[in-house]
Amino acid sequence: MSSTGICPNFLANGICENIACTHTHTIFTCEPCGFVFQSSIEYNQHLETKKHRSRVLGQTAVNYCSICKANVQNHKGWEQHIQERIHQQKADDAGVPPADVVPQPAKSTATATACDLCLIVVPNRFWIEHLNTQDHKLREQHSRFMTAVEQSEIDKNGVVVEGSLDFEIIDPTVAKVGKELILTVKSPQSPSRSVKLLEAKLASAQGNRSGVSS
Repeated sequence: MSSTGICPNFLANGICENIACTHTHTIFTCEPCGFVFQSSIEYNQHLETKKHRSRVLGQTAVNYCSICKANVQNHKGWEQHIQERIHQQKADDAGVPPADVVPQPAKSTATATACDLCLIVVPNRFWIEHLNTQDHKLREQHSRFMTAVEQSEIDKNGVVVEGSLDFEIIDPTVAKVGKELILTVKSPQSPSRSVKLLEAKLASAQGNRSGVSS
C-alpha cells in the first residue's frame, strides 16, 4: 500500500513527461477501497484481505436511513436496524414496507461528519485526527490520482482520440503474445486538418531507454 517509489508527477497529473524519470509508473488501483499500489504483489495481497472483501460487499460502510433520519453502522447493523420496532413503525407511517427502505450514503449531522472516501461517520471532535490517518490519506491520494487521469484523458486542442487504452490486468499468457488496442486520432472540428501521431509510450517505460516496461 506504500507509495514509496511511485512517480509523484504521475500521481499528481496522471502523466509524467520526464523521459529520464526513474520512479515507478506502473500503478495498480483498487477502486472499491480507494488505494493505489506500486506492484502486482501488493495489489494481489490486498485482494486477499478481509477488509477488501468486506468493502467490496458493502459490509463496512455506514448507511443512512431516510425513514429514521439516522446513520446506521455497517451491513450487519442495517439488518438489525430494519427489524427494530421504531424503524418498522416509522416505515408503516410512511406507507413503506420496513425491509424495502433503501440504505443511502452516510450523512453528516450536527455532531459528526460523514467521510465520503472512507464511508464512515466520524465524531466532530475526532475529525482532524481522522484526516491524518493512513487509510484516509491513501484514499485522498487515490482520489487525486484518478481525477488527474480523467483530466489527462480529456480531448484537447480540437483533437479527439477515440477508443480505450485501458489494458486492465493482463494475464501472463496473453502478455507473452501481446495485446492490441486500436485508437483513432482525428480533428472533427476541421476535417481537412491533418493529424499525425508521432509517438506513443507506456507510462511504465519512462526512464527506461530501451522503451521496454520493467
